[in-house]
Amino acid sequence: MPPGPACSSVRRGAPLAGWASTGLWGLFLASSWTWCIGMYLPVPLLREFGWLGFLLFAIPNVAGCVAFGYLASPQRSRRFLLAHPRLVSAFSAVTVAYHAFFVGFVGGALLGPEDAAAPGTRLMLLVLLGLTAWALSAIRSGKSGSDGTHAGSRTWPLLGAAAFAASLALFALLGTRGLSEWSLVGPKGAVAAAWLLPTMCFGFLLCPWLDLSFHRARREAPSPHAFLLFGAAFATMLLFSAAYAPQAATGLPGIVVLHMALQGIFTSAVHLRELGRLGESIPSGASGARDGGPDGLRGASSREPWNGAGPRLAVAAILAAGLLGVIAGTESNYLRILAFYGLLFPGALLVFGGRSDSRSTRMVLPFIVIIAASLPLMELGFIDLRTALLPWPIALLLAARLLRRRRRR
Repeated sequence: MPPGPACSSVRRGAPLAGWASTGLWGLFLASSWTWCIGMYLPVPLLREFGWLGFLLFAIPNVAGCVAFGYLASPQRSRRFLLAHPRLVSAFSAVTVAYHAFFVGFVGGALLGPEDAAAPGTRLMLLVLLGLTAWALSAIRSGKSGSDGTHAGSRTWPLLGAAAFAASLALFALLGTRGLSEWSLVGPKGAVAAAWLLPTMCFGFLLCPWLDLSFHRARREAPSPHAFLLFGAAFATMLLFSAAYAPQAATGLPGIVVLHMALQGIFTSAVHLRELGRLGESIPSGASGARDGGPDGLRGASSREPWNGAGPRLAVAAILAAGLLGVIAGTESNYLRILAFYGLLFPGALLVFGGRSDSRSTRMVLPFIVIIAASLPLMELGFIDLRTALLPWPIALLLAARLLRRRRRR
């Protein structure tokens, strides 16, 4: 893989600066990926399946994200975005909405049933999430530097590193006592836990390819080793989740709520910013930077994406999703939304594979039928914990992929 401009300059004259930049991008990724799945899904997994369930979630999660960094070159990242603009946009939009829903859920369910201030607290967190994400996402890219990167883009790794450092400090304040609360195998048993593995691998090996923050880091970090550092940092954040999981049933302390708010705000801001930049320009594919700009992106419009009504619409959507979380913020509904990440998004990537030819068009109806048939299986698997049903939706999607390949011949 030929080095990018930033990587070349680092190797020739500034190795320490290159390693520092790589480290900052790794911590940026740890903060952008420490979102509501990592901050809460360990709670029911540890409760029902013990450490075995946690590991079956954490290992594919970390491995899939790290693998992305080494499999996706900057050129491949550009080609992927060119092939999947709608899918990556939908992924970011759903992720921001999921965070807003999670804020409502946290305010209602996790701050404690006896907390008289819970309704006001959840609304305060919701407004804070929306307004802060708006403000952060409005940071301008700035002028291009001598290394071909945007000045504003160098700000975001610093913000991500600061968010990670703050959460790490909160983890230290909380302590690790909660980690001893869980047994190796939970009440549902090892066999039930093992059936989770296909779904975990399916979602976490494919979803990183749809995350715009991952593509941003892969194109701008001097080295793919940023993703290796990310793996270690993100694993630490997952242990933080395991440490406070025992307190979720009785109400989380302010330390944890601050951590959740901090990471949720940062992740939402990153996705809002990347959505705005994707809407302003489209990847030029393998042709690289010749087609306009240091990212190899070709501008479709000179208008700033967050001018006019854009920020107001984004905040309104965040508030609407958050109010839904206030009204219907239960653990079961939280788990139901995970179908986007364990079924819908990776399934669409598997079946359609970035192509838009007539054969792909003919797969739309079968894909919809498969998703409709799979949702009850996901419901029984994740809500009723009949986990042996979870691999069947993946098997149906794999069959659709094979059918498409046969039709292509």
